[in-house]
Amino acid sequence: FAVNLADSEILDPQRIWDLFQERRIDYGLWLLGENLRDFGMDFAGARIRSSRHRWVDRRVNVLISEALDFNQEVEAEFNRQSVSQLSMGQHAAYDIIVDTIDNNRRPNSFFLHGSAGRGKTFLYKSLCHLFNSRGQIVLCVASSGIASLLLPNGSTAHSRFKIPIECTEQSFCNVRAQSDLADLLRQTDLII
Repeated sequence: FAVNLADSEILDPQRIWDLFQERRIDYGLWLLGENLRDFGMDFAGARIRSSRHRWVDRRVNVLISEALDFNQEVEAEFNRQSVSQLSMGQHAAYDIIVDTIDNNRRPNSFFLHGSAGRGKTFLYKSLCHLFNSRGQIVLCVASSGIASLLLPNGSTAHSRFKIPIECTEQSFCNVRAQSDLADLLRQTDLII
């Protein structure tokens, strides 16, 4: 609606807005219900009426859409440029990681370490560009907000994986099996 409105393609926007108002409200209620479920609540607990329609079949997973929101050709060019600048050590790590993921080998967890300025972030970006150029999903996370800013579409691990800030022996990540986040994680090819 916003795109069509911005492009002045709607002759009578108020009429269209009014015509679909009940559907917008119902869809909003359905989204609210999805969010409430993430917190272990429902409409009865929130004292709000539930949506009348089941929108799940019509809905797009926004998290997956956002994770795939890149230009594969641009990503391929970024990858070509960055790979040509990798050091021998970086290139060795790059090749091992790519081969492991491409061939679904185990173990498939890697720990890269080095002092500041040794090129870890550059290697992470190179890997991200490669897999994005193939249309694959890469999630870049870091332990702090500042560090996450250095990664493509980075976020904190706490935010992305719903890790509680206050961790106890009873703490757990609040990712429901049927949530959009769980679906995103299942479709993710690489987590950095």
